[in-house]
Amino acid sequence: MRVAFDASTVSGYSGIQTYTRKLIGTMIRSFPEDRIVLLSTFSAKRERRLLDLFGRAPNVEVRRAVLHPRALGNSLRRLTLLLRGLQLGIAARGADVLHLTQPYRERVAARNIVITAHDLFPLVLGDYRREAVLGEFRRNSCRMLRGAVGVIVYTRYVRDQIESVFPGVVRRFRIIPAAADESFRPAAGEPFLHLPEGSRPPAGYFVYVGAAYPRKNLPAVLRAHHDLPAETRRRHHLVLVVTGAKLHRDDFLAGNAELVADPSVHVLEQVTDEELIRIYGAAAALVYPSLGEGFGLPVLEAMACNSQSRD
Repeated sequence: MRVAFDASTVSGYSGIQTYTRKLIGTMIRSFPEDRIVLLSTFSAKRERRLLDLFGRAPNVEVRRAVLHPRALGNSLRRLTLLLRGLQLGIAARGADVLHLTQPYRERVAARNIVITAHDLFPLVLGDYRREAVLGEFRRNSCRMLRGAVGVIVYTRYVRDQIESVFPGVVRRFRIIPAAADESFRPAAGEPFLHLPEGSRPPAGYFVYVGAAYPRKNLPAVLRAHHDLPAETRRRHHLVLVVTGAKLHRDDFLAGNAELVADPSVHVLEQVTDEELIRIYGAAAALVYPSLGEGFGLPVLEAMACNSQSRD
């Protein structure tokens, strides 16, 4: 079997990018007899990055087939997504399955598409306030859900959410729960070597891991931390490992600049898995204030990395 993936944006630290990398890597190892086709952008550097990332396995083929989502700049974003949809549709003809893990970004017309539907929160929680974005998301999600031969969701909650918003659209659901990678386990070592001496949080800190989307509710965490007595804040710092879209990170930091400036608050970005494992393991607790989640993988990761949770 030949299975193709849109691998144009697997590099990064968001939940979807992490899921895509782990899924592709597991497919390569678990099904060596199948051909895994990674649809890359028109970049030799990105092609080499994908080959290095997945170990240059013999069953992997990297094909430069699609534009990068930001190839033509923000002003021509809609044109770029239209062209990407056409390119992905053409690429799907040479595969038995085209698996899309970011399925609502562009509309792809093909008969062999399987999608992973993470959630519909932009529609049900209003993460995006601009009507143009909401309309685009609704049109793309409805069309992709209707046209897919299979839809993978993490939980019954996401399946019910989709059926509530688009009743009767999906023909075939498969619930496949997510899981923490096996590398997430208790590990010794200093978790903050990349921070300057004197700015590292003491033991007993609280940690948040995830994006800065509005539904993640990060300002509430900052306010709650700020309301703690000064001595408690001194002993229990707050570490925010922020992933996801730069736009939301910048909005969050700009809108909460005074609270973020507290010396007991630490905002980290682009943290590797190895660093994250140690950060989880040395924390007193994970803080996860989200207003809604399709799954919530950091909870499992933190439990796997904290030895006390296994006692």
